[in-house]
Amino acid sequence: MKNNIVETKGSYFYFLFDNLIKYGIAVLYFLVAVMFYLRTYDSCQIKITLTQIGGSLIILLWILKYLENPKQTTKFYLQNWQVVLPFVLFLLSGLQSHFLMSPLKYASGAEVVRRIIYMLTAIVVIREINSLEKVSRIIRWLLFALFVSTFYGLIQYLDGKFFPPNPAVGLDPFIWRQAFGTRIFSTFGNPNFYGDFLVAMSPVCLAMFMYKKNPVYLILWLMTAFNTYVTYSKGAWIGFTAGFVYFWFLYIIFFSHAKVQNIRKFVVLGVISIVLVTGVGVYRQWVSNTNSAKFRIYTWLSCWEMMNTSPVLGSGIGTFYVTYPAWRRPQIFYIEAKHNTESDHPENEYLEVWYDEGIVGFGIFLWLIIALATTAVKALKKFSTPAVVVDKKGRQKEVSEDLRAYYMLGLLSGWLGSLTHNWVCVSMRFVSSGTVVWLLAGLIASLIVNNPLPERSEENVISLYLALFLNTLFWLINFLWWRMTTDVAVTVSLVLFIVGVVIEEINKGKEYTISKNLNFSSAKPIQRVIQIVCVIIAIYLATIFRGYFIGDIHHNIAIFYSKQGDWSNALTNYNIVAENNPGFIMCHYFMGNVFNDRWTLTREFHPEWGDKETDEPWTEIEPAKKGRVDPERSISKYQDVWKLAPNYVQSHHQAGVVYMKLGTYFKNNGDTQKAVYYFNKALECFWKYHKIDPIFPVNYQRMAWVYMQLGNMEMAEKMYKAHLFTQWLCQSPEDVISPKKISTEEEKQRYEELKKQFEEESQWVCCDYHKRQHYLLSTEDWAIRRAQEYSDSYLQLGNFYYVKKNYQEAEKFYTRAINRYEQNFNAWKNLIVLYKETNQMQKLTELINYYHKKFPSDTQLSNLR
Repeated sequence: MKNNIVETKGSYFYFLFDNLIKYGIAVLYFLVAVMFYLRTYDSCQIKITLTQIGGSLIILLWILKYLENPKQTTKFYLQNWQVVLPFVLFLLSGLQSHFLMSPLKYASGAEVVRRIIYMLTAIVVIREINSLEKVSRIIRWLLFALFVSTFYGLIQYLDGKFFPPNPAVGLDPFIWRQAFGTRIFSTFGNPNFYGDFLVAMSPVCLAMFMYKKNPVYLILWLMTAFNTYVTYSKGAWIGFTAGFVYFWFLYIIFFSHAKVQNIRKFVVLGVISIVLVTGVGVYRQWVSNTNSAKFRIYTWLSCWEMMNTSPVLGSGIGTFYVTYPAWRRPQIFYIEAKHNTESDHPENEYLEVWYDEGIVGFGIFLWLIIALATTAVKALKKFSTPAVVVDKKGRQKEVSEDLRAYYMLGLLSGWLGSLTHNWVCVSMRFVSSGTVVWLLAGLIASLIVNNPLPERSEENVISLYLALFLNTLFWLINFLWWRMTTDVAVTVSLVLFIVGVVIEEINKGKEYTISKNLNFSSAKPIQRVIQIVCVIIAIYLATIFRGYFIGDIHHNIAIFYSKQGDWSNALTNYNIVAENNPGFIMCHYFMGNVFNDRWTLTREFHPEWGDKETDEPWTEIEPAKKGRVDPERSISKYQDVWKLAPNYVQSHHQAGVVYMKLGTYFKNNGDTQKAVYYFNKALECFWKYHKIDPIFPVNYQRMAWVYMQLGNMEMAEKMYKAHLFTQWLCQSPEDVISPKKISTEEEKQRYEELKKQFEEESQWVCCDYHKRQHYLLSTEDWAIRRAQEYSDSYLQLGNFYYVKKNYQEAEKFYTRAINRYEQNFNAWKNLIVLYKETNQMQKLTELINYYHKKFPSDTQLSNLR
């Protein structure tokens, strides 16, 4: 490394853009790491907006600088094409995946924007972070962000350990305190995202300690390690350990020199210890709660099947979450114990890249990783070449004095650690940690190509304070423009400026000189026109990204009003969200649900709820009036959902409810023809939902009810049986009672009865779509997790036969309802009524005695009254 300044020809504007870039990158990534805003629906939506607008600014400044001297920048990239090309191709892969392969542009739009920002900022860093001054500045700001986040993480830990849960007052002053129980999430809003940030930054901090031997870095690393532990994220533990192993493996190879044998002993012992501790910790976590691992395994299986539908070019970047519902296995519903949830990602970055962009995009991704890692190792070997120095005692020894070697050691280890972590998560897709992961990649590439690395590579044309002030002013204007509260915007900006001055003054080192007498600009008129066009485009994009942020604020407000039952204000705010972010699926879905629940059948015109002059009164309820009724509004919003995500959550079921209620309305009003029409529309929607969720009991119950309204009692019976069949979709009798563990005659008898029950119920196939053989990998007693639901279906089926006076079948299913879930007291009561009505007194006595055996404390049969 040469301790000098590289002379570069350029204008005042050229160097101005350079100065703004070198400070802008450092400030941006600091803000992304530490900022959150609790007035938005997503508390970390501000990180997304910071990345979108801040990333656009950095890219804009880079383009403006490029246009000031295009030949020089073009020459640089062409000379270093081997390092730059994988980034460019990975960017192009994402673009072709969005524009050519994705059938759902809105769904893939958010992901392709992130890909553009990640790759272009990395490419910018490769070229523009071309001096020790610039690299060191970014490292300093990142480490300070690490300190802020880990310090707040310690506060969260102490708050969860020694203070009562919300809404009581605790050490953590923010309303989201203890949102994940005892798991900390710091400024990242999610333990896994926070863990990935710690994984990436931990080796960087450790490298600085090994270089400077300053205990402050060791303390910060210990804080990082502790924070990683108390995220209780198994993936983060694995990634942290991987980064630690990579770090010391590289250190032994390239840094130990003369004392290699002595150092190797301690390093190997330490590495083995932390690997064992991590292994034990992960195993204990897995044993205590196997759902996390099972969730990933079954999601990966579905993702593999999805990949096979378009294995070469993929199915479209960012479309996993909108296509996955059609492939989701029933086990996921058992694990989550909910049905109104969505899985946005397959919890494996490598699988998702393959699904998104096919084997071509996946190959480019692997090429980028392998090429960058191998060239980084070669560069590390050069940087770490030892120099002979004389210590204080006059002894000669070999040491690596090149700071680049330690930067490369930390950056490479952190990057590889994060890539390891992302085998079991997709944190690098989210801006909170993804920004840092790709920044590290850019810094690694920058150190590789900018060799030798000068102390300072460009002229300073503005003062340190002015540069920080301009950055602070830019973000203050944005915060106010985004409608953040004035006190928060001003406070954050003021603190940012003070922190920036302190960080830069402490580490300024040599005198900060400002160059003068430079040409104002060397750009030609056409270049100036292009620059102006780029600025206009950037401003336009900023208004779009701002709209997303404002929409998220109003989404939070809308949910508040919904919880209060203030439907009018809720809908008004939801409509503002839809106007600012038309691709926000949840907003359309929530609006549909609000209209569905409110169910106002008085036709009125409300533009603030999305009503338009061109709306048609297709329900023919009060057709002469202007406006819409809630069923029309609800279906309209569900249709908006389906344009963005064809199988979003429970939208098909909810639409079925709308049609079912319409059918009931027209039936009660004597319009049989319309009632039949809407009942059939309801069945159409319910069957669609059945395809993506075969174990939702309410769907079967509502289909059975609709078939009853249509007079089709045979299909109504089949619906109850179809739901009961699904308890055998993922298991067999051996999963309920293991033959190997049978030790008594009673257990043997129960097992034989269960086999007979299985033989009967496994014939009640729910449809041609869901097959037992498709779901029988690694079986277990899944149905026990939904015992109450299946018991209720047995009860409903028993009631069905009781009404038909088929008492033998009714008795059988009431009994199965009790056996499936003993606290189904309605089944007990109905069976007692059946025995009384059929005068089976002996069975009645036996049943009551059995009840006393199961519930000895209920001597008065109070549960059965």
